[in-house]
Amino acid sequence: MKEILKKIDFFILIIFAIAVARTLSKVAVKGYFNSQSKLSYEDSLKLYLNTFSTIEDSINQYPKMIDKITSLDSINCSSSENTFTYFHTVKAYSKEDIDLNIFNPIMKKYLDSMVRVNPSIALTRRFKSKLYYTYYDKNGELITKLEAEY
Repeated sequence: MKEILKKIDFFILIIFAIAVARTLSKVAVKGYFNSQSKLSYEDSLKLYLNTFSTIEDSINQYPKMIDKITSLDSINCSSSENTFTYFHTVKAYSKEDIDLNIFNPIMKKYLDSMVRVNPSIALTRRFKSKLYYTYYDKNGELITKLEAEY
């Protein structure tokens, strides 16, 4: 019975993680898609590079609860490396509670799908930024780091 409850909890965690990833896709470059569609490549690049400083300026809004068990703790961005890294804490689980053989493939498939079609990250796709999603457990131990691919 305990094993069944653990599996149910795990699948609930996956659902929450998908919700987190979906929310995060809008955080980094929300609103830029509509404004960039009529801009030249050069102007789009300037707008996109401004995204990095905008995220760095908004550091005071974190940590931010994404759902009942997951917080977005910070976003690290590097214009020189052209990367965005989202750091999360799964507050209700320890690393031992999560089966990475199930969690990683499901999240990877979802993140890849999301970054291919989400209009709020059009500039991210256009400039081929790398997107990393890092998850820590309730004890601060690294659970996993996934790269979303276009």
